[in-house]
Amino acid sequence: MTQIPLRQASDEVFARTRDLFVRSQFNEDAVEAQRTGTHSLFNVFPDGCVPADAGAADTLIGLFLRAGKAPKFQLSDTLGPQGFEDLLELGLLAPAEDEDWYRASMRIRPMYGFWVVSDLWDVTADSNAGLPDDVVFPPDNANTLSYLSYLPLKPCERFLEACGGAGAAALVAAQRYAKKAYSFDITERSTVCANFSARLSGLEDFEARCGDTFEPAAGLQFDRIAAHPPYVPVLRHTWIYQAGGPDGEHITRKHLEELPKVLAPGGRLYCRCLGTDRLNEPFERRVRGFLGADADQYDIFLQVQRVLDPMTNVMQAVLQKRMTLEDLPLWEKQMEALKIQRFLAVWLVIQRHDTPRVPVTVRRTKGKYTGPAELDWLLTWETARATGQAEQAILMSPLTAAPAMHLVRNEIQEGEWRMASQKLRVEFPYECEWDVDHMAVFLLPRCNGQITGLQLLRSFVQEGLIRPDADPRRFASVLAELVSGGYLRVAGFEPAPPRVHVDEEA
Repeated sequence: MTQIPLRQASDEVFARTRDLFVRSQFNEDAVEAQRTGTHSLFNVFPDGCVPADAGAADTLIGLFLRAGKAPKFQLSDTLGPQGFEDLLELGLLAPAEDEDWYRASMRIRPMYGFWVVSDLWDVTADSNAGLPDDVVFPPDNANTLSYLSYLPLKPCERFLEACGGAGAAALVAAQRYAKKAYSFDITERSTVCANFSARLSGLEDFEARCGDTFEPAAGLQFDRIAAHPPYVPVLRHTWIYQAGGPDGEHITRKHLEELPKVLAPGGRLYCRCLGTDRLNEPFERRVRGFLGADADQYDIFLQVQRVLDPMTNVMQAVLQKRMTLEDLPLWEKQMEALKIQRFLAVWLVIQRHDTPRVPVTVRRTKGKYTGPAELDWLLTWETARATGQAEQAILMSPLTAAPAMHLVRNEIQEGEWRMASQKLRVEFPYECEWDVDHMAVFLLPRCNGQITGLQLLRSFVQEGLIRPDADPRRFASVLAELVSGGYLRVAGFEPAPPRVHVDEEA
């Protein structure tokens, strides 16, 4: 581990510092008022100094987020002599170049009602190239905040954040919904920071452990696991928190191969990562292969956030200075050898069965109305289909056609124009198209929220559209597919009202 300035102290010192932060209103609201650009960027002071007339909140923001420095007498006056001494004892302040001046040794970000410690981040630098290999990345950049927004807040017994870094997801879990939350990371530096943040925030049901992949579990199983593994495709090693190997999947694959050891029956893994579709091998099929001999015990859900052309991704790497133009031939050779057709920025959710049943594999593409609530709806509905609950709900509950569907007509010219095909397109919960058949003409207009699936079946039988001996559950399974596509709503399983989701991911 590279040298880290944080020092352990008594519970009293941590409690006094926490009280100082609360009294000073060093909180997320105060921080947001000074943020510029992305959440992790704040303007530095023109002269590098915290203003002499700054209040307590502005002083703490100036030190820990704006790279400012201040003389000892100013810090003692503003924060109180004891507050200044406690920050020194915890290693959060260090002497500056000027005599009797001090600056922050670590970055502290108020988030969700607690404080997260990470390494200082030079907001004026283009690349922060001089940072150590085990640098603890700030937890408030756009990618991480998007990741955190997708994690459900439903209660669970044991929560684990793999590739935890600063441990923000596990800290949220410990504060809000998990009986015990863990954060695992391969670097000791991240482990120290995460445990320090928990003590600073007064969170007791939290533990950060150091080790590769799931080694620190030591036999424990978890009913919810979150992971935001390093996924940037690289030809050579960069930072530990960033590099995902030549295909971006290296760290993800290691965790999926070990997942059966740590995911409890009925549990879920939520993973934001980069995957690849390869020749005759879509990503979800390869994920099932990673899970090993017992892969049929798991459901796989894939929400594709963005699709990236391999060479476009490479050119982005050149522009971001993660590689040089001289590397292009080597990249092309690597992509060809791996048979990569496209990169996928995805949300991958894996669900372990608690009772034996047929596994589910679902891929959906994010639309402008797709966000965390829509992913949760997809998981709920597809699980209901797999367990037989969906068909029962369709037969006994009112059905409603989707309120917004677009008819797409394709025409061709063969002497004269005629209709070749018709498709129905929806944009919510996901973007989907359906080849319209004759049954749809009769089915969808009748689904007005007043008729159940069983009543619909009986009306079709009476009109001679369906045989009298038709199996109701088979009929319901056809309707269930329309619900999955977003063309039909069933009472009790409706998605939340649509709203536009802005993709803030970098």
